Amino acid sequence: MEKDEPHLDNDEDKDIRDLITDIGEEETKKIDKQYEIDKEKRGPLVTYKKSIGVSLLLTILIPPFGQFYNGQILKGILFMLISFILGLISGIFSLIFWIFMMYDAYKNSKLINKNNGNYFFNENIKTKEI
Repeated sequence: MEKDEPHLDNDEDKDIRDLITDIGEEETKKIDKQYEIDKEKRGPLVTYKKSIGVSLLLTILIPPFGQFYNGQILKGILFMLISFILGLISGIFSLIFWIFMMYDAYKNSKLINKNNGNYFFNENIKTKEI
């Protein structure tokens, strides 16, 4: 057993350790450094990931379900209303907005994955310790 690894008493501890290793050692080191946390004190890390493909596919099939999948409920409702209104005005406007919704779902699912679910991540803002 390595010095950095906590003692694994049972299968539940092993599952937690597997969860920590799933996000990658580089990512955990970055988080440990950011919050100045000792590995044994912090416990398991939770990741928040969205599939870019599912988000895009949902928006292609049923606009704006990609926004709903990404957890952007209000944006999805707003996009649905705008799409309906544009559809009444002209089909071409609705098509252009549909393409924008696909791009938005794709872009936001990438941001969710990059910043672990934090839509408003700003690396220039100092974070507090946990």
